[in-house]
Amino acid sequence: ESLLVEPSLKNAWAGSLCAKRRASMSMYVRVKRARTTMFLHVDPTETVLELKQKIQAATDSDDNPGGMSIDRQRLLMGPSFASVLEDAKQLQELKVENDMVLALVYQIAESDEYEAVNIEYPGEDLKQVGAGMESL
Repeated sequence: ESLLVEPSLKNAWAGSLCAKRRASMSMYVRVKRARTTMFLHVDPTETVLELKQKIQAATDSDDNPGGMSIDRQRLLMGPSFASVLEDAKQLQELKVENDMVLALVYQIAESDEYEAVNIEYPGEDLKQVGAGMESL
C-alpha cells in the first residue's frame, strides 16, 4: 500500500526528518591542554557551556575534587587558537567539526587573565602559542 502525501506536506516532512538526522549526529572533539588530550563525545547542537560541563566532570579527581570550575575554563579554536568560544553558542554555529582540536586554558588564580596556550604534539616539545591570554 502506498501513501499519498500532498507535495507541500511532503517537503515539510522531509525537511524536518533531515533536520532531526543532522541534530542527532554525534561527534568527538579533542580538547588539549599541555600534555593532556581529552576525547569528548558531543552533539553539534550542544553549547560551549555544555562542553565545559563535560570538561569539569572529566577533570574531577582526588587532586581536584569537583573538577575544573566552568568559570575558570576558556576554549579556543582556529589558527594559533586565537578564537575564544562563547558559552551560549552551539558547536555547529561555531563550525566545530568531528575530531577538531580545541585548546583549553585556565584562568590564572587571583587574576582576570588566562594562561597561554600550551600544547604538546607527539614527537615535539611543548609549544607555547602566544605569550599570554588577556581577559575578555
